[in-house]
Amino acid sequence: MAAPGQGIPGVRAFWGAEPCGTRFTAAPFGSPAFYEEYAEFRFSTEWHLLELVPFAACAGKELLEIGTGLGADGVRFARHGAIYTGLDVTGEAVRATREHFRAFGLAPRLLVGDAERLPFPDASFDVVYSHGALHHTPHPDRAFDELHRVLRPGGHAILMLYHRASANYYVRILAYMRARLLAHVVLRRFFPSSCGGDWEVRYRRWKALGNGFLSAEEFTHSATDGAGCPYAFTYTRRSARRALSLFRDVRFAVAHFPLGKYIGPSAHARSGTRRALRWIERLLARNLGWYLFVWTLK
Repeated sequence: MAAPGQGIPGVRAFWGAEPCGTRFTAAPFGSPAFYEEYAEFRFSTEWHLLELVPFAACAGKELLEIGTGLGADGVRFARHGAIYTGLDVTGEAVRATREHFRAFGLAPRLLVGDAERLPFPDASFDVVYSHGALHHTPHPDRAFDELHRVLRPGGHAILMLYHRASANYYVRILAYMRARLLAHVVLRRFFPSSCGGDWEVRYRRWKALGNGFLSAEEFTHSATDGAGCPYAFTYTRRSARRALSLFRDVRFAVAHFPLGKYIGPSAHARSGTRRALRWIERLLARNLGWYLFVWTLK
């Protein structure tokens, strides 16, 4: 059960406070340099995107992206010739995405909307793409049904969901971060003035929800993208296949074990170091990665 009473307004408030990705570049937010640096950072650190997402194959197809972020993936689709529509739950992301497209002379169709109630007629798109968004909505199953509805027969959905059977889930979230919260509870008894930030937010959620907050599902919501994140669901292949039962030909790949997130993309890192890190990441991510990529066919 997710944090009660937050719903879509809670999702909008959390993600609208800081559009996803703004902290990864020092350039002024919204400037052309900002978008160039952000795109370089994204496709260097999440290099698997260029291998797993068929950007070029979507040329000439009507494509809907659910959860635009700052528009890096959308711009790549559009520059490869996709007929692009983007939808995000926050106006901040839509404005940022529009500016990103404008920096490259592109004019997208962008809307603020809710993945659980898509504002499009049946059979509107050839492709629906969503990277890291649908697991943050209160009722992901409703969103999966909606994207099936707006796809044309023979259309594809390309999704990234958080992977439950991952090292990040079991080692970082359920082991380290739960232990870190308990340490915070002890620490604040002796040094209350030194406590703040995300751990204090988690502490308040624990006080409000009781020990149920430490359950695997409930704790994960606040342990992935920030302490105030209202929803962050995880999936195994089996549970994802069940949630996507309206589709046929559901296929999976696991990615993202970012050992080189801050070292590998650096311009100062040796190319041999980057290659070695990527090889190790690929080996570990094959089964233990945090991203579960899903390809489906209607």
